[in-house]
Amino acid sequence: MKHASHSPASMLTIHFETFDITPKLLENDKRLRAFWFYWLETARRYDGFKALAKDDIRPESFKGYLEYLTLTEAVNDGADFRYRIYGTGIAKHFGRNMTGALVSDLPPVSAEFQLYFYQQALRKRQPVYMITEGHPNIQVDMWARLCLPVTTSGDRVEMLLNLALPTRLRGTPAQYL
Repeated sequence: MKHASHSPASMLTIHFETFDITPKLLENDKRLRAFWFYWLETARRYDGFKALAKDDIRPESFKGYLEYLTLTEAVNDGADFRYRIYGTGIAKHFGRNMTGALVSDLPPVSAEFQLYFYQQALRKRQPVYMITEGHPNIQVDMWARLCLPVTTSGDRVEMLLNLALPTRLRGTPAQYL
């Protein structure tokens, strides 16, 4: 568990990071809790890890927060990730839709953070929860992020299903759009 750190040094601040996720940890947001319980009910046990099967992911399971989901696919064993789905709520705050784009296409400080976040979940093959600051050029000051491993093959994690919720805003949307 980490608190208020930069990893790596030039990246956005991670205020909290854990792989030890409990419902109590997520009790302040019903969307995070719902996403976590979806994981607990749907994830399957594979040889040495637990993951969602891509074919089991159903958009209707995420009512009330679908617009804050991304689905990323590992590229070159996690050296980069491609956004297969980029939620409209995230795109609204970020200022553009990244569906089809690579994480490395983001502004450098955002790309560095996102790669770190996704690589942690991919490497550990388990969910990761973080509270992080937002990029200074967007309206979101603080994000709560929960990342779940996804498999298409059953023998490794190839994708990640992510819920990224804005938890604190800096100002009005007009100031940032």
